[in-house]
Formats: sequence, C-alpha cells, structure tokens
Amino acid sequence: MLFRRLGLRVVGARPACHPRRYAIPAGKAAKFATTAKTLYGVAGSETMEVLDTLQPGDTVTFEGGRIRLKDKAGPTTSSVTINRVAPEATVGVREAVLWPGRPDMCRLAEDAQGLPLAATLGDDQVIGVVSLFVDGAAARFRKFAVLEAHRGAGVGSRLLQAAEAEALRLGAKTIDCDARAETASYYEKRGYSAAGPPFAKYEGSEQLYATMRKPLA
Repeated sequence: MLFRRLGLRVVGARPACHPRRYAIPAGKAAKFATTAKTLYGVAGSETMEVLDTLQPGDTVTFEGGRIRLKDKAGPTTSSVTINRVAPEATVGVREAVLWPGRPDMCRLAEDAQGLPLAATLGDDQVIGVVSLFVDGAAARFRKFAVLEAHRGAGVGSRLLQAAEAEALRLGAKTIDCDARAETASYYEKRGYSAAGPPFAKYEGSEQLYATMRKPLA
C-alpha cells in the first residue's frame, strides 16, 4: 500500500477499516504527494491543491479512494469570501506570488477595463486574486495568484469558479489564460486544455507559458 511503502506512521489506534490517519515523516512529503497524484489522481481538485502543500508532520487520511489532509492550518473555504475589488487591491498578492520585487510587472494597462476578484479572509485580508477580461464571446483571466500560506484549502478553486461564473454571466463562451507551463496540469484537472504549444511571453525570460482554454456551458 502507498502509505506503508512510503513509511508513513499510523496516528492513534488502528481502526478496523478506513479512514486511517497517517503522519508524514521528514523527507517523505514530496514523494508522497507525487505518488499519491499518480495513483489517486481522481481524488478531486481541492485534494490536488492540498497535495501540493504537504509538509513533514502533516496528517492525512485515506478514505474511499480520496486523500485528505487533516489538521491543516489556514482558512477553510467557508471562512473566505470572493468579492469584486478595486484593481489596486490585487497588486500586493500579485507581487508576492508572481513577481517578487517587480512591482512594474504587477499592474496591467487594461486593469481599469477588467473585473478584479479577490478572496478575502475576515474583513480585509486579501489572500488570493484574479482579474477577468471579457471581449464578446471570449473571456480571459490574468494575474491569478493565492498567497502560499493559504494554498491547499480550495481558495484557488473558488476564485477560478467565480471568474468562470462571471464570464458566463457576461456572455462569454470560452475562457482562457496564459499559464506557466509547469502549472498546466492544474488547469487540465479543471476542464482546460492547451490551445497551442508552449511559448516565451517575456523578452529575456526563459519561462515558458501555455494558453489554456475551457468552453463555458
């Protein structure tokens, strides 16, 4: 079994059946996440985000083919609200996640024409952002980011769903984004597919991007 092969330790009394709780020892978190995705990739979008954030000492359960993280610090989706905000309210998270130390890369000339959305914890703590742009039947989102400390709780999924819902409401038939090539699988699990080959987006940078597109119902 995956858990035993990775040397995970059972937490508490051993129950007669699932769910069982396992602790992840030092040095095993990355291997566990990679192997679990391969074997149990149908576990669900929020679970996939959780696996990306596993740390030694975290506790997981395995139940009915689903892997879930337990006792994870951070917000639950129910404690986070998604709202439209002023473009300037998105800049801090954009810089922290996408372009640290490059505020010049964190503002868009077309920001005023977009629909910026923020995931907010409490009254005013912005922990995730995305900006939506709709042009007739085609929608596009840019600057999608969630603070590292708040990943793994479904915040990114909720932001993406909110952007898709707004795009649909405004008449769009498709939605796309330019994703960093290494994150393409995140979007594929959410119904997106590559609309072309990887490409370099910024002069002087070796970072490759992929245009990911999804039809809207």
